[in-house]
Amino acid sequence: GLARVLGSPAQVLLLDEPTAHLDADLEARVLASIVARARSGATVLVVGHRDPVLAIGDRQLTVGDSLARR
Repeated sequence: GLARVLGSPAQVLLLDEPTAHLDADLEARVLASIVARARSGATVLVVGHRDPVLAIGDRQLTVGDSLARR
């Protein structure tokens, strides 16, 4: 499914933990593909918690318990 999304012409991508259960080498390749899609003009939203995933983002939004109680 991830390969299909990254290879699609969609201009908006929402990826939830796209590198879950991948080894470090494959994770780096997937993250490079995500960055390439963003640089080609796609809007890419990534939900994640691991440092390598967070590091590729231009902006980060942290959602915590305080927001869940509102």
